[in-house]
Amino acid sequence: FESSSTVAKSLLCAKTKSRAIACNVLAPYFTCKILDEVSKARFYSISFDASNKGNTKTCPFVIQYLSDVGVKRDLINFLEDSREAALD
Repeated sequence: FESSSTVAKSLLCAKTKSRAIACNVLAPYFTCKILDEVSKARFYSISFDASNKGNTKTCPFVIQYLSDVGVKRDLINFLEDSREAALD
C-alpha cells in the first residue's frame, strides 16, 4: 500500500487492540449507518433469539427492512451473558 501513512504501516494489532477497534469504532459506526437506513425504510421487523453455548447465553438482535435496493438483513446487536445457566 503505497498510499498508507507511516503511522498505519507501523501499527500492530494483536487480539486486544483489534477487539477494541472493532467494538469501539467499527461497530458503533456501522450500527448507526444501519439505523439511518432503517429510519428511511417504510417497513421493518426486528427479531431476536436466545441460545446457550456452554455456560454462556447469547442473544442476537437482527433487523430486516425494505430499502431502495430490496430487502436487507443486518445484525444490530449481539449480547452475551456468561452468568446465565442452562437449566433443563
